[in-house]
Amino acid sequence: PADCKPIVAYGTSICQGACASRPAMAWTNILQRRLGRTVINLGFSGNAMHETPMINILSSIDAAVYIMDGMPNSYTIPSPALQDTLAKAFRQLRAARPDTPIVIADHCGFPQGKVYKEFHDAQDHALKALDEVYKMLVAEGMTGLYRVTYDQIGMKGEMTVEGHHASDYGMTAYANAYEP
Repeated sequence: PADCKPIVAYGTSICQGACASRPAMAWTNILQRRLGRTVINLGFSGNAMHETPMINILSSIDAAVYIMDGMPNSYTIPSPALQDTLAKAFRQLRAARPDTPIVIADHCGFPQGKVYKEFHDAQDHALKALDEVYKMLVAEGMTGLYRVTYDQIGMKGEMTVEGHHASDYGMTAYANAYEP
């Protein structure tokens, strides 16, 4: 990789690379190869709740860009606490690194949400919460904040192993969404 600031990706087991056929197929590693840049993968299975100690760690890294992809787990935080948690985390990161771009990602979706109300409602909760926070922060004047949307990720059932964790096909879809 090029000798420049790294891309820092924070997220869930999907970011970690769970269910990819091999480490090279995690979306962060696909992105690293495509961009020729170091990608620091801070993906944690069952976590990524945008906790203050983790945001402290993230902001201690002088990154070229931060990718915040925690919604596949953070959606479990009920409203309005979810919006408060997200807003606090993004503000904290922006305060520590005022000039570093922050890319926030929607929940990738539950393909089975088309059939099961429980999954549809969970996905809807996550998408609405992040949308509200994103619009609020932009309205407050936060700059350098970008969003990768549910539609841009485009997760479909055949892109997952069990309806949630991305297969190699799904990991490639994630990399495609983040690359631009």
